[in-house]
Amino acid sequence: VQVFDGGGRFVRSFGSKGDGAGQFRIPNSVAVGAGGEILVADNWRGDVQMFSGKGKLMQTIGANGESRVDLGSASAVCVGHTVEAQTQGVSVDGEGRVFVSCGGDENVVMLS
Repeated sequence: VQVFDGGGRFVRSFGSKGDGAGQFRIPNSVAVGAGGEILVADNWRGDVQMFSGKGKLMQTIGANGESRVDLGSASAVCVGHTVEAQTQGVSVDGEGRVFVSCGGDENVVMLS
């Protein structure tokens, strides 16, 4: 993941290719939470990894991690299906809810 400032200047990068914590195989979607958290959905791993704004792994949601996430003041719990293989995307709305689209399940999971 590469981070740039508002002027388009490179700030930092984090993560690498692999199956371990903080690594990616097929990252296909990135979202930023209200507190600056960076969420990365990975199609191959079937999970969403949450990093601090500085790139420190905070939590994994889904296939190999927990189904709970703490976005500061907004606590999120997986509702309905779990986040499984073929995670297609991740988005965060203005209220801090996290939405994950799951290709294998053909659904959208809301973490609120």
